[in-house]
Amino acid sequence: MDLPAQLDPSALAYVIYTSGSTGQPKGVALDHRGPINTIQDVNDTLGIVAEDVIFGVSSLSFDLSVYDIFGSTMAGATLVLPDPVDHSPHAWLAAVVERRVTVWNSAPPLMQLLVDVARAEGIQLPALRIVMLSGDWIPLSLPEAIKAIAPNAKVISLGGATEASIWSIWYPIDAVDPHWRSIPYGRPMANQPWYVLDEQGNETPTWTTGQLHIGGVGLAQGYWGDADKTAAAFVAHPVTGERIYRTGDLGRLLPDGNIELIGRIDAQCKIQGHRVEPGEVEYALAADPRVRDAVVVVAGEASRKQLHAFVILREGSSDDITESIRAGLADRLPSYMVPGRITIIDRLPVTSNGKLDRSALLARSEAGIDTRAVHVAPRTSLERTIVAAWKDVLGIESIGIEDDFFHLGGHSFTALRAVAALRSRTGLHVTLGAMLESRTVARLASLLTGQRLSSALVPLHAGAGPALFMVHPAGGSVAAYRDLARDLDRACFGLAASEPLPDSVEALAKQYVAAIRAAAPGPYTILGWSSGAVIALEMTAQLEAAGERVAQLVVLDAPAPTDPPPGPVDDSTMQAWFREDTAGADLLPAELDHVYPVFARIVNACRSYHPPVVTADIALIRARDGQVSEYAAHPHDRSEDWGWHCRTRGAVAAQTVAGTHHTLFSPQHLGDVVAALQALAP
Repeated sequence: MDLPAQLDPSALAYVIYTSGSTGQPKGVALDHRGPINTIQDVNDTLGIVAEDVIFGVSSLSFDLSVYDIFGSTMAGATLVLPDPVDHSPHAWLAAVVERRVTVWNSAPPLMQLLVDVARAEGIQLPALRIVMLSGDWIPLSLPEAIKAIAPNAKVISLGGATEASIWSIWYPIDAVDPHWRSIPYGRPMANQPWYVLDEQGNETPTWTTGQLHIGGVGLAQGYWGDADKTAAAFVAHPVTGERIYRTGDLGRLLPDGNIELIGRIDAQCKIQGHRVEPGEVEYALAADPRVRDAVVVVAGEASRKQLHAFVILREGSSDDITESIRAGLADRLPSYMVPGRITIIDRLPVTSNGKLDRSALLARSEAGIDTRAVHVAPRTSLERTIVAAWKDVLGIESIGIEDDFFHLGGHSFTALRAVAALRSRTGLHVTLGAMLESRTVARLASLLTGQRLSSALVPLHAGAGPALFMVHPAGGSVAAYRDLARDLDRACFGLAASEPLPDSVEALAKQYVAAIRAAAPGPYTILGWSSGAVIALEMTAQLEAAGERVAQLVVLDAPAPTDPPPGPVDDSTMQAWFREDTAGADLLPAELDHVYPVFARIVNACRSYHPPVVTADIALIRARDGQVSEYAAHPHDRSEDWGWHCRTRGAVAAQTVAGTHHTLFSPQHLGDVVAALQALAP
């Protein structure tokens, strides 16, 4: 039959509604060109022909059904729809077997249901030759599970957006690399280029996370009846002027030309001052050989946000392994990214479209907590006080005396809250160092009994070889070094400030030198970030004066102190520097008031210090981006070594790494810092 030749390819073909991840549904208006381009590309590349039988399991309100209907029509293939009365995976399996289905197209959770039923019933699907999965993360275990029931199946990962004609990117999954954190998103489909852009609109280099954008013929006309949303989502490429769609996803270009999907931009959350991408935590969980699938949700509000992981275990794994899983995460992730709760579940909930139902998991998370861990109630008045304080800052209703503060979701900022709360409730001299060293209620209570205080020396990481001593910055805490110490995988100790706080760098250094000489013999390696570098220099001088050898002084993003020193600053300037230093830190005013006096005293002590010249070699790692106001007028700002050649008779080696002064220890840049430290090691 001849079709009308007058049809305008740019005319409206259909409007399909998508709720996205928030609120009101949006009507996506697409012309004929985009869907036809996608469908033709799929059919040509995968060889979909008239003999194929396609199973249309997706709802007609879901855009995967656009391919089911028109892809089968274009190829002359048979489209089989599921039983409208029986929506069970058992009914799907029966239809797939009876009709000898050759092509399956769905979101991953629906395919997982089919696989589970087929394996349970011992049924094989030799006719199934193409499995297309899209719309959600594909568990790393799923492709292998599919091959177990459908040995002739080729598994294809597809992605994109409703706003770009069903799919725009794909990846054939021949085998799952055991080192993968996720299935690669893949390469652009025909006539649909992809771009990874930074916040300024520049294309990012390989391995660098940016925002994903789609171009080409598949783009929708826009959102039906909503010009403002259309203008916000469909923008011009800053270089070519091409119309592109901002997907709202984060990703990065891999060296082989594939794109890796990181997660939703709007899925990022800020937990006590740290930007956290739940997808990164899910990657790490999936790397555990006992875990078949995992989803991480963010529960709670404002300063009480917590990560809650839901985990499906592989067959043969014991249910009583949540603490073991959490311990494995702690070895690979910063403490603030380790979920406070891990719940073992049998199956992930899905929506009517077959997508993961995160709202159902969130409701379950907020309704209760994981009760699998052994709970030991507080025994003494002090333990009860500590438990009450931890409940307030962590937003958790059940805490036992053997629970680890950081395993419960705590980190540096919540630890500061706990310190402030315990000081006010007990009158005891609680320090952040004590919280870091004594991570359970029982141990902290034991430490505080009789006002027995933590020393300046805080163990950060156990490891082999000579110890690395890390000196606190102006705030007095060594919490910022926790993840660096873990990734260096050597014995690391922090030197944390404690009250009464001396007024001079020399007096601080004297305390810390005594602590490290008592802890370990020389030669010593001392590291200091920011103001900590000045204290580390004085420690080096005092150790050398005592006949000890300092193998290396490591400076993280700090200029050399000058002689004569610049002198103290007025309070308004100090307050401005403090606000800059704590920008992004989710602290309450009372907590800022607690930290500010320490910050001001240490900064002014460093600005009044007459620096010596030492013998030790110095390694400088300098942040490439941004500028700290406190360092803006330094006389050696343009010097590669920032003036440190003036402070030593030894060698000075310098490296610059990406990031700002305050983001060096973020997950994005920490690896570069570790690599630079290893490269500069003596």
